[in-house]
Parts: sequence; C-alpha cells; structure tokens
Amino acid sequence: MPHISKKKLDTQITNELRKHLYTLVRNSGSQTRVLIFEELLTKTETIMLAKRIGALLLLKKGLSLYKISRLLGVSPSTVERFKLAWNRVNIKIRLIGFGKIVKRGHLMFC
Repeated sequence: MPHISKKKLDTQITNELRKHLYTLVRNSGSQTRVLIFEELLTKTETIMLAKRIGALLLLKKGLSLYKISRLLGVSPSTVERFKLAWNRVNIKIRLIGFGKIVKRGHLMFC
C-alpha cells in the first residue's frame, strides 16, 4: 500500500487537484498518458492501479470473485468491493470503454 500523508488537504484544493489530473489525462494522447503514468506513479502505485483495473475487467468478463482474487493476488473482499462499485450506474457509464478492451482479448492471464 502506498504511503499517504497524514496532512489533510482542504476539500476545495483536493477537488481542484483531482479536476486538473483528470483534465491532463483526458486531454493527452495515448503515448503522453503512458509517459505521465510512468513519470508520476511509483512501481507500487502502478501495480495497485493495474490490479484495480484488472479486477473491473475480469468482473466484466464474468469471472468469479474467487478466481479474480487468486489471479490478481488480492483478497476476495477487495474484489467484492469492486463488484459493488461495478454495479453502480455511475461507474458503468465511466467504464463503457472497458468492453472494447475485453473483446479485443487484452486479458491474457485468464
């Protein structure tokens, strides 16, 4: 788990930072996005993010919580948390593009 500072940011500042991050990622080309992630994220953060995305992709593909847990090396409760999130309408709308990834066979480990 990555280290998180104990110093709390003001909610308004947090929201502004999040908005700028999303804008940067959204408005960058795919090669630039890769460079941004390589530059900004530690190895641990990259693995953590990849596992989260992997859990969502595998849920969309229909794998069981147990199988996803074993494949990704995460607890079943973590996968369950993502399953609950996946079932919320908001996240489904944001992740529509995942269907294209699953159809193209980018999940080589399952």
